Parts: sequence; structure tokens; C-alpha cells
Amino acid sequence: MEVKLAKMQGKFNKETKCVSTQTGNEQKVDKVNIQTLRQEVKPPPVAGAAVTSTPSQIMAKRPGSSMSPTTNIKRPRLDTRSPDPASFTPLATSKPMNTMDVTGHQRECHTGKSLISSALNTLQESCFDALPTIVGRLLFGRVSEVPGLRDEEKSVISDFCENRALAQELMTAILCMIKAEGAAMKHELLQTLCRVYVGMCQKTGDYHKAHALAYRLLKEDFHEAPKLILVMATAWPSVFSNDSSLCRAIHKVTKLKAVGDVTDYLSDYLHWFEKPPGHVHQIISSTLKALFQDSSLTFRKNSWYGVDLCPAAWDYIYSLDLLCTQQGWMWTFRNVIRQEIWQTMSTWLMQRSQQTTVGDVCVAALFRLLGRLGQLGLKEKEIGMVQNLTNGIKDFANYTQGYADMPWEVQLSVFYATHDLAPGNPRDALEALSSWQKGMKQAVPPAVTSCIKQITKLCDLVRKILNLRLFEDENGCTWNRNVMDKGFEVLCVSQFTLQCTLKGNKPDFHLAMPADLAQPFYHNILEQLRMAYKPELIKDGQFGAYMQVHIQNDGPVTIYLESPASRIDAKQVKLAKMQGKFNKETKCVSTQTGNEQKVDEVNIQTLRQEVKPPPVAGAAVTSTPSQIMAKRPGSSMSPTTNIKRPRLDTRSPDPASFTPLATSKPMNTMDVTGHQRECHTGKSLISSALNTLQESCFDALPTIVGRLLFGRVSEVPGLRDEEKSVISDFCENRALAQELMTAILCMIKAEGAAMKHELLQTLCRVYVGMCQKTGDYHKAHALAYRLLKEDFPEAPKLILVMATAWPSVFSNDSSLCRAIHKVTKLKAVGDVTDYLSDYLHWFEKPPGHVHQIISSTLKALFQDSSLTFRKNSWYGVDLCPAAWDYIYSLDLLCTQQGWMWTFRNVIRQEIWQTMSTWLMQRSQQTTVGDVCVAALFRLLGRLGQLGLKEKEIGMVQNLTNGIKDFANYTQGYADMPWEVQLSVFYATHDLAPGNPRDALEALSSWQKGMKQAVPPAVTSCIKQITKLCDL
Repeated sequence: MEVKLAKMQGKFNKETKCVSTQTGNEQKVDKVNIQTLRQEVKPPPVAGAAVTSTPSQIMAKRPGSSMSPTTNIKRPRLDTRSPDPASFTPLATSKPMNTMDVTGHQRECHTGKSLISSALNTLQESCFDALPTIVGRLLFGRVSEVPGLRDEEKSVISDFCENRALAQELMTAILCMIKAEGAAMKHELLQTLCRVYVGMCQKTGDYHKAHALAYRLLKEDFHEAPKLILVMATAWPSVFSNDSSLCRAIHKVTKLKAVGDVTDYLSDYLHWFEKPPGHVHQIISSTLKALFQDSSLTFRKNSWYGVDLCPAAWDYIYSLDLLCTQQGWMWTFRNVIRQEIWQTMSTWLMQRSQQTTVGDVCVAALFRLLGRLGQLGLKEKEIGMVQNLTNGIKDFANYTQGYADMPWEVQLSVFYATHDLAPGNPRDALEALSSWQKGMKQAVPPAVTSCIKQITKLCDLVRKILNLRLFEDENGCTWNRNVMDKGFEVLCVSQFTLQCTLKGNKPDFHLAMPADLAQPFYHNILEQLRMAYKPELIKDGQFGAYMQVHIQNDGPVTIYLESPASRIDAKQVKLAKMQGKFNKETKCVSTQTGNEQKVDEVNIQTLRQEVKPPPVAGAAVTSTPSQIMAKRPGSSMSPTTNIKRPRLDTRSPDPASFTPLATSKPMNTMDVTGHQRECHTGKSLISSALNTLQESCFDALPTIVGRLLFGRVSEVPGLRDEEKSVISDFCENRALAQELMTAILCMIKAEGAAMKHELLQTLCRVYVGMCQKTGDYHKAHALAYRLLKEDFPEAPKLILVMATAWPSVFSNDSSLCRAIHKVTKLKAVGDVTDYLSDYLHWFEKPPGHVHQIISSTLKALFQDSSLTFRKNSWYGVDLCPAAWDYIYSLDLLCTQQGWMWTFRNVIRQEIWQTMSTWLMQRSQQTTVGDVCVAALFRLLGRLGQLGLKEKEIGMVQNLTNGIKDFANYTQGYADMPWEVQLSVFYATHDLAPGNPRDALEALSSWQKGMKQAVPPAVTSCIKQITKLCDL
């Protein structure tokens, strides 16, 4: 806040300087009342849900910006749980503003905020407990009519009361602070704020605002509220001396809540010895009688609510609401609602065509009172009785022929009362209010639409909870059944700690809803769950209690349910700004003349490439299906150049997979529109193709079985017409085909094992079919590697489906292909094994033993002299595709054997021995080259992740230490080839989750001593591990 105020002050000084340089009459700027420059209208919240503002937000927005528009309402509305006019709205000024006043107006705004911030800081520093001073006065009999304020408080009041608008802004800021922190505020500061607020009310002679503050303190059960009332009385001794109904209610409730010596002090200041407060029942009875007989009550037009009650009517409502809250719901229902209010409204209903003592304003006020009293029932969990009250209001409307014969003003009061009672049964309330809105002949007030939207959101929340598909079905398919389908229990716990923020290293919970508002809201959600599902299966914890919950998490899965709202995508806004800037620049170029118009063709293809770092090992970044078409395919991939063999493991900083081939045709500025149009068309085609595949997906296994029964295993791809159509349409354009393949991989990666199996089969068939069209075995093998490595459910069946789509896809003799054969056979069960044997010809050439395949693959890696390094703009130096083929094969096979076997038989006996041989004889001509050693380091990084997965942290740490020792033998990397150094770096990065701090220290030290240019991936990896350590 201080930073923001400093910026505002700087801007103010700059504007002041600009104004001072003007001449003539321009300097004669009239002072402008800045009180109501702009009022933003916010809808009334659902009953039980309050929106709070933190103290740091008070000065960051216009005071009163959250208030609804009113016109000179003297008695403010304080209860935020009702759609009444917002509280503490500043009085509107009538002085017009011309265009010449803008600069002076802005200057006064900034100055006002600065003064208010300074005043609040002064009050916070000088706050104290006034009770000892009050006791001292009473001991010496010095109870006078002179306000008991300190010099700092008097100074603030006198300074601000010279400007009515500024005084109103300070009072609004004080109320915002009290509302934001509530009972959590330091009691001495709360006392000081109350004294200053009441002192400013005294200066303006406004009893109503002072009474409204007292009403809030008592109604919301602030800590030591009677002491606060006493403090207010010392600041303005006659504040509670008038005879209004709200003032009498404040006297009585304060006396009920006061304990100990505070009662005696209040008696002296409020003169209870001379005129003691009456009995609660008598005050309620007399207030109701006065309300029924008061013929001076009127309606008032209101731009937000349509029609509002006059301040006197609200005075009666607040008084009865405050008194009945102390008596409790059961007493209020029997003695006030049933005996008094309902009888009066029935009399009005039967005699509405006659001249009765009960007028329309009185009946409207009673409906608004029913809405508030019903919230007391909701707070005490009397949902059934509140539902009966709501049904009674519906019956009342039916007697008047569905609102047709009811005055418009009373109709609105019925609507708002039903809205207040909606948490008791939101669905019935929504149905009733929506039906009434459709038949409304008058103009619909904004508050009506807002209330209906809020209840709709409350209904959607319960519906979403019960309809979430979190569990597997009878066939083992995950994410396919909801809690009602399975007949499970629902445990609902109020957990305010989810709204935790950090202030330094200390948790802060000011964003959480206050307990007095959260409790009824929480119980309303519980009741809605019980009404929508089996009540005996809805379990809850004790609200506000310290609990130790012992549960068994299946997953676990954490899902945040938010009310639907229009959100602005920051990325889209950024792109829109960039596009607007580009269009502006293009327009500027087109308006130039002469040779300036002869602009050379510019290749804008790589105007801006955003490079994302490779994720830390073990942390995968996923995209939801709804995000797939919202971004350019490959935008999260690191830049590569026509690499034939894609990198699929996202847990390693290897070159990214499936990067679309870059086009070589340059694009000039005149091609921008066509290029964008082509992009949109491509996305539309891909989206349409994915929808077609989703609608036509099916289980191919019965078809495969039928073919095998009739001996029809052929070399012709087994694709459906829809799949063939998609493949043929996209393969005509290589770039578009690449985008579709990337989108398919994104869908598989995003949903993973949760994807519907029939859809997964269809996507695999189409992907392999497109690989066949381009003759690219590597991408098809890479997909199979991913399905087997990431342990997709029924992965062997997917391999079988891929073989039917391209019969010869797994027929070559590469190391990765052999590994796919073996792992598929190990995972296959039942009849699927026989089907795979027919399609993959295992009867003729069965896969070998895992140990033999691993041994032969390692031997081939050690002896392969064709392996080379390749330059790469992201990683600096990369391995050739053949080297990655060996790494993927060994990674896949060792994953099946487990960490312990891999560590003993592969890492210790094979890899480490080979690297030691290279280390000792690196100056000689050996069979093990630098490329082989670099590949082994990359393999170690991947195999170490297997150890992390199996929680063998100690052994992985030993492996990391071994890599460090290896570097030390080469004099701290100095004698190690640059390409091998990078492989050691990336292997250490992959193993970093085992001990991030040691890894960060080693990598940072290596980076400092690096003599070569630092590749971008190196910096990215170090940043990621730094974030992991900070977390």
C-alpha cells in the first residue's frame, strides 16, 4: 500500500507541476467535490456469504465503490446478508463538474487518499484502552456532556470535518476496516475507530449513522461489544438519548450483553437508573404495534432495488431484528412470526380491497423482516421451519393469484424475502423467483437479476459436488462414476485454512469468511447436500473445532469448485495488446510516402519465441483438453531442427518431442491476415476432426477377434471410414498433419489413463495411420514407448490396435522395437497375448529374455562407432537419434526389472565399469567413445528416476555422489569434453529431487567455472532447482 501511495503522490506532484506551468485562466480551477465521482454497483450477496475487504485494500479503491447507488438515504443499511441498500453511502453532491475541473479533481483525489491513509496510521499508533479513563471519570463524578476524546482524535476530526466529502471518505474507510478485520481487530484500535467515527457523526449531527454502527457491533456479536457502546457514549454523550425504536433496542441488547462493572459504567453514561430499558417482549410488542399503526411510512424509488422502504421503516426492521436475535429462533417463530406478523399479513390479505390500518408499506416491511428473521433460523440449523416459512410466503402469493393482484412494491419485498431464505432450499427458491421474473410486467430491477444469478450459483455448487465423476466403474475404467452412483458417503469439513496467504513466513487467514457468517453458510451447504442425496450419507465435522481427521485418500484428488464468472485470460489480453500494437505499426508504415512504403519482406514467423524450461525430474506439466486448441502446438517445446526421433519423456531436459517442422517460406507483412486466417482454419479443422473421432470411437477388440477367427490377418490397415477420412484429409498438408498429430499427443498426455479407452484406441489408430502415410516408424515407436513406460491401462491392447492400423509398424529390428516387443509380452494377459502373437509374429520370432536384450543393447551401445553429437540451440549439444534409441530401449526394459535389479546388474556392473574404463584410458584410443559416455550419463539420469519413484532416496544420492566423484577425477570438469560435461549436468538435474540443495550447489559451481557459452537449458534447469529448494 505504501508503494502505491508513493506512486500516487509522485503522480500528484507531476500533475501539480504541469498545472503550475499553465497560464491565464487555466490555473483558476474550481475545487470539486470528489465524493461521488464514480459509484460501482455490486449485487447483494447470497444470505450467509459476506465479501470482506482487507485493510490493505481500503486505500486501493474508491471508498463506497462496493455500495449500491442510493440517493440521500439518511439511515444506512448495515446487514450485508440482505439485498438492502448498501451501508454508509456518502451523500451525493449536486455541484456539477466541467471538463476543466478534471486535473484539479484528480489532484484532490490523490491528496484525499494520502490524508486518509495518514489519519488511519495516526489513529493506529495512538490507539489505547479507554476503560481506565472512563473508570477514573466515574470515580470523581466527572460524567459530563463534553466528548471524551484524545488530542490526536480531536485533531483528525477537526481536520476532516472542514471538508464534508473528505469526512465522508474517512468514515467509509473506518467502516471498511471494521468490516474487513471484524472481531480479529485489536480491541484498542477498534475503540479508537469507534470514537472517531462517532465524533464525526456528532459534528454533522447524524444520529442514524452512529446508531447503525452500534447495531452492527451488537448484531454481529463483536468481542466486548458493550464496552464499545460505552466508548461511543463517552465520545458523544447524547448519542443514545433519543427515543427511536432502534435506540431503545440498542439500550436493551447492550444491557443484556454487558457483564460485571461495565454494566454499572453504562448505567451512568446511558442513565439506566433514571430510565431503565424495558423487557424485551414489551419492546418487541410496542415496536410491532408502532409499525402497524405508523401511517407516515412510504416507499422510495431506488435505481438498484426498484423500490425501497423509507428510513423509518428500516428503523423498525433493524430494531426487531436485533431484539429477536437475542431471543432465539424458536421464541421468535412462535411469538413474533406466527402470532404477530402472520396474523397481520393475513388481515391485510383478506381486507386489501378495504381501507385498513395496515398499509402496503407495513406489509412490505414485514416481508423484509421475515427474510432477516429466517436467517436466524438458518443459523440455528432449523432448516425445516425456515422451509415452512418459505412455503407460507409462496401460499401468500397464491392467494393473490400468483402476484397478479399484489402491489408492485409488495411483490419486490416478497422477492427479496424469498432470496434471503433461499439457502434453506435454493432449488425451490430459484424455481419460484424465476417463475415470478418471467411473469413480471414492470421493468426488472438490477438487484432481481443479480439475486437469481446468486441462487443459481449456489445450486450449481451442490450439483457439481454430487455429480463429479471421481471413481472407477464396474469395468475398472477410472473417472467414470460419481458418489451417488457408488452409494458412498460425503464428508464435508469447513476448512478456512484453504484461504491461507503468507505474510513473510507467517500464515495469514484474513481472506477467509468470518466465523459468524461462515457457519450458517456451511450448514446451508450441508442441508442442500442432504436434500439432494441420502441424508444419512452426508457427514460433517464440528464447526470451528480442532479436528484430527483420519481418512484413507484414494488419489488424492484436489478440485476447486468456483462459481461461474467471466474471467479474463491474461495471456489472451497480452496477445491482443501485441496484435493491436502490430496493427498500429503496420498502419503507420502504410501511411508513409515515397520510398518509405517500399518495405522489404520481413519474416515474422519467429517474431517472438517463448522458450519454456524443461521441468524438474518427476514433475510433469499437463494440459487439459480444453487448452489444447487454445495455444499453438509445440509452443511449450524447446526449439529443435528436424529431429527425426522425438523425445517423449517429459521428466528430462532432452529435446522436446513432436515439434512441427518449420516452414522455409518467408512471410512478409502483407501475409499476416492470410496467415492468421490459415491458423484459425487449421485449428477449426483439427477441433472438428477430434470431435468426429470422439463421436465415432469404438472398441476394436471384437473386430480383431473376428478377423483372427477367419484367418484374415492381412497387411491392409484396419481403419474405419471416419478414421480413413481424417487421415486422408490431413495428410494432404504436411504442416496440418503435424499439428493434428501434436494435438492427439497433447490429448493423450493431458488425460492419460483417465481417458475413455475406446477414444484412446481411436486416437492411437489415427496417429499410427498418419505415421504410415509419412513412413515415420520413429514416431509410432515413440508413442508405443510412452504407453508402455507410463503404464497406461491395457497398454498391450493399445499396442495390438496400433499393429492392426499399421501391420508392419513393429517389424523392424531396432533396439527400441525389440524392447517394445518384450515389454508388451510381459504386460499382456489372457487372450490378448495370443492376438499379439498373431499380429507381431511371436510364434516365428519370439522376443528374447529381458536380461539378454539389455546385455545385447548395452554391448551394441558400447561398440557403435557411428554415434555422434549434434548442435542444438536449446541444450547446446544433443545426442544423435541412434543414441537416444539405445537410451529409450534400456530405460523401458530396466523399468520392468525394478530399481534394485537395475542398480546391481546394469548401473554397477555395466555402466559404472565402462565409464571407469573410459576415465582411466581417455587419453588413449578406446572402443568406448565420448558419445557413448555422454549417452550413459543421460541413461543414469533416467534410471535414477526409477529409484526416486521406488523411494530409494539413499541409493539415488549415492549415485549422484558417484557422478560428482567422476567429475573430481577429471579435475573438476576441466579435462572432460564439453559434450560430456553437459550430459553430466543434465543427469545431475534429473537426479536433483533426491537432494535439491546439493544438486544446486554442484550445478551452480559448475556453471560459474564454465568457459563455453551457457546453453539456455542450463540456466533454466538451475532456476527450476532453485525454486524447488525455495519451496
